[in-house]
Amino acid sequence: DELEIAMDRAYNEEKGFTAIRYPRGSEIYKPENYKASYNDFDVFGEGDIAVVTYGRIFSNAYKAMEELKEEGINIKVIKLNKIIPIPEGAVNEALSVNKILFVEEGAKSGGIAESFSLELLLKSYKGEMKITAAEKGFVPHGGMQELLKELKMDVEGIKETIRNL
Repeated sequence: DELEIAMDRAYNEEKGFTAIRYPRGSEIYKPENYKASYNDFDVFGEGDIAVVTYGRIFSNAYKAMEELKEEGINIKVIKLNKIIPIPEGAVNEALSVNKILFVEEGAKSGGIAESFSLELLLKSYKGEMKITAAEKGFVPHGGMQELLKELKMDVEGIKETIRNL
């Protein structure tokens, strides 16, 4: 269980202040044979396009990866299990693709995707990058699925964005 692993890492491995962001409610979609890991990041699939994400949006990114594969579009999903500091191995993994889509359930400005992008640029990344996140930092009140759809963070939104990269 991801929460159990995060709490174990926070207590036994991290030094100083640690925050665990864990959403309320149930998982959106759990891939078959998925096991939470102690890794700072995990990679699923393979392709020349990567979706970098974390938290519950991973479920939508993984489902989009499965559905796009049926269309002949192969992507990889880089799931960040630790977001601060940005795992260097995740950055190195992203350097191997030509196109990167960041999907972040948070603010675009000052978010993890922006920090990750900077790390890529510092390593001379020349590919294409796009960030899907809340543009102004605030979203209107509404149901989770409705808001994820509006922000193109649902499965269909992620697939559409990948097709248009």
